[in-house]
Amino acid sequence: MWRAADPNTGRKSLAVRGHKVYLTRPRYRLHGYDTYRANRLRADYSELEMHLRSVCENYADETWFDHGRAEQAVDILECARAALEQEDPNVDVVDDDLGRARRLLVWLSPKDWIATQTTSVSELLSRSGAPESEAIKLDPSADARHLRFRLDEAIGVLNQIWKAKAVNQGLQLRRLVMVRNLGIAAVSVLVLFAPVLLNSGSIGLWRLGSLSQNAAVSAWLTTAATAAMGTTGALLSGLLQARDRPVTFADYQVRGIELALRALVGAMVSIVLYFLLSWEVLPVVVVVNAGTFLLVAFVSGFSERYFLKVLGLENTATTLPPASLTPGAPPTKAPPSEG
Repeated sequence: MWRAADPNTGRKSLAVRGHKVYLTRPRYRLHGYDTYRANRLRADYSELEMHLRSVCENYADETWFDHGRAEQAVDILECARAALEQEDPNVDVVDDDLGRARRLLVWLSPKDWIATQTTSVSELLSRSGAPESEAIKLDPSADARHLRFRLDEAIGVLNQIWKAKAVNQGLQLRRLVMVRNLGIAAVSVLVLFAPVLLNSGSIGLWRLGSLSQNAAVSAWLTTAATAAMGTTGALLSGLLQARDRPVTFADYQVRGIELALRALVGAMVSIVLYFLLSWEVLPVVVVVNAGTFLLVAFVSGFSERYFLKVLGLENTATTLPPASLTPGAPPTKAPPSEG
């Protein structure tokens, strides 16, 4: 079953009716979800290749060993290897190929391995919660050939579930990136048009010194300061929520983009409130100096619910009274509850 090392490459190869699978372990840096998925597929490929070598070496002479399927598995792994040695492989195609090889190994492995796989695959199907997994029932006491057939089918269903999950996560990432880019564009437009959208009379509440002589520069500076406070509040809220949440590399990028989106939302709502407060159209808040703008920006960035309350889009029964938002004002007492 084993050939001598190739004199040109120094690598061993496994011969199965003239075919060979090279022992290669490419190493690439992790820099994104697609690269992470490709490296996971490389690890899967190594496991499948090792399994194929083991069964071909130990069980090729058994009557139940299917040499035709062994050749197919070798061909599939060769194609997958060639793709995975590229820096940017087509992960969807490779995933399909490795799934097919995983199913073929059912017909090349001994009965005790089949029994073990039956138990583990049944548990994976039950934990997946996918509707298609409910129709798969594996009976370890069934006839050996029938059990192989059912296990082959069950692994095919698992392959579909795993691939759908990976594809959905990739689509989620692309959607979040698109929303993030739109959020950056929206914040940039708001800052750009600040001289038009902001009531210039409110700029006098800021201590800008000589910069206050230029209305446009003053509007941009005060809007940027307000956005910075809203972003800080949003980031603080996100960090407090994320500190105790475990994160795997699979959702690392998703969590990072979600945190960036939270910061963008904080900047956006703080800018919107700054513009509206400058025109005195929100009676909920009494503006006495620039500190009011900064306080409202930070609180609205920290809590989107407060932003909705200020706009009157939520029940205002628990809205803080105007005096509580005025820097330096004494706190107000809540009315006594009834009953």
